[in-house]
Amino acid sequence: MSNPQADLYAALSRAQARARAVEKDARNQFHKYDYASAEAILHESKECLTSEGLAVIPSKLFCSPLAEQWQGAVAMLNATWIVVHAAGGSLVIEGSWPVIPEKGRPYDKALAAARTASLGYLLRDLLNLPRVEKGTDLDANERDQ
Repeated sequence: MSNPQADLYAALSRAQARARAVEKDARNQFHKYDYASAEAILHESKECLTSEGLAVIPSKLFCSPLAEQWQGAVAMLNATWIVVHAAGGSLVIEGSWPVIPEKGRPYDKALAAARTASLGYLLRDLLNLPRVEKGTDLDANERDQ
């Protein structure tokens, strides 16, 4: 007899084994650093998750205003995601991310950035995705062929 939760964890383990490093393919020109774009993380994650019958579904997103600004943040984005498996198992994951408006980034854009960043880190953590400098990943040549 099948155990849906055990099947979910086994599928997640296989998805993690499939996951390859994501190259830092974008650059923040203002702060002068390279990073792995959300699109690159989403691409790698989706491939690994769907191949094992897994999906990540946003369940609840809401903002909590902060009484005082913290490190530039005016609110916290609180999110709940559900990882589901084709066999019926599920895993609830919760997280928070600061919403930081800046010059040239009004509140709505800061909220969108928080959503994107929080999802990217969720997927990175879920699959243990390393982020590497271009050309430094040991699997880079093999993966590109």
